Amino acid sequence: MVRFISSAGILLVLALALQIASCSPSRPPESMGEARGVLTLGLLPDESAERQLQKYTPIVRAIRANTGFDVRLVTPADYAELVFMFSKGEVDLAYFGGYTFARSHEQSGAIPLVMRDIDARFVSYLVVRRDSAAKQLSDLKGAVFGFGSRLSTSGHIMPRYFFEQEGIVSESFFSTIRFSGAHDRTIQWVIDGTVDAGVVNGQILNRFLATAGDTAGAVRILWQSPPYVDYVWAVQPSMTIKTRQAILDAFLSLSRDDATARRFLEDVGADYFVPADVSDFEQLQAAIEFAKSTWRVDESDI
Repeated sequence: MVRFISSAGILLVLALALQIASCSPSRPPESMGEARGVLTLGLLPDESAERQLQKYTPIVRAIRANTGFDVRLVTPADYAELVFMFSKGEVDLAYFGGYTFARSHEQSGAIPLVMRDIDARFVSYLVVRRDSAAKQLSDLKGAVFGFGSRLSTSGHIMPRYFFEQEGIVSESFFSTIRFSGAHDRTIQWVIDGTVDAGVVNGQILNRFLATAGDTAGAVRILWQSPPYVDYVWAVQPSMTIKTRQAILDAFLSLSRDDATARRFLEDVGADYFVPADVSDFEQLQAAIEFAKSTWRVDESDI
């Protein structure tokens, strides 16, 4: 004998099923990398790929050990590609500059995780050749000038912002503006005369001056920017809290008491790492909003 259930009965059964499903424990969301068992770390291409591989291999190993995931390192062709790859979920953990983080936070919900102790008070340097006649910023009127990437916080966004605070509008002050795409390339441009002057990441310049031998004497610092917040490691918003914490612990556990960790910290110019928060970037966000109202800062400019 076949029994027929009324439409009201069917609705009741469906309602009960949905209620049971809603009470059942669900699997927490995870990033694409977690689902594949491979975390992809994306780096700003502000130095050569060989240099970055050498520098970041220790943290790749530490993250692998702490999370249990395989870890691979990628260096996109430019800053815009890193933002794009993060937006597509192709990068799980990204080392952003301040502007690229702000962009990815706005577009993709990037979550700031950790930064070096020096990143809270970062600076840029303007360098000229040692034999340059320029003694101060105003002496560079009409010069050929070099920025890094258009999306670089330390190599473009913040220096340009501070120039304008001093009444210098780059397009009308300099005769020509060139974008090198990388800080070490900007330094080389100054040395070989491609540009008369250029602004670079303070930490990269300090390393160059300490390691370049006689070549270091070819440049001198003409100007230093006021301090600002810059670099940060950020993760996908879909990454589980467990994995975020494991990555954070990998950074926070680095100590100069350990020889391997000490070499890595020295290589990245840090004494230690600290947790990062969105509120750390409020001043930078204000500078970016100012920039948007006065000159273009968009990936399509590259």
